[in-house]
Amino acid sequence: MGEKTEAYKFLGAKIEGRYGNMNDRDLVTIELKENFELKGSFRANGAILKGTGWIIDGKVFIDLGYDHDVIIYDKNGNGGKPGEQGIDLSILKDKDPIL
Repeated sequence: MGEKTEAYKFLGAKIEGRYGNMNDRDLVTIELKENFELKGSFRANGAILKGTGWIIDGKVFIDLGYDHDVIIYDKNGNGGKPGEQGIDLSILKDKDPIL
C-alpha cells in the first residue's frame, strides 16, 4: 500500500489596505486573484477574505479561520516554511501579491 501524500495548491492573492501601524488582532484584508475552494467552502476570484493578524518576532501570522489548512506566503515563497514562518511586516503593503 502506498503512502498518502498531502496535496498543496498555491493561489494568487494580494494584500488590501495599509498596515504601517499594525498591532496584534488587527484585521488584514486579502483579495483573491483566483477561485478558492476548501472543504466545501468556495470563494470566487475577487472575493475579499479578512483574517486576524498576530505579530511575533517582527513577522505577521494571519488567521483566516481555516484551522491551519491555509498558509500565507509572500511573493517570494517565504512565510509558511519551518524557520521562515510569518510574513515580514514590510510585505504588508497595499496591492502586494501573496500566495
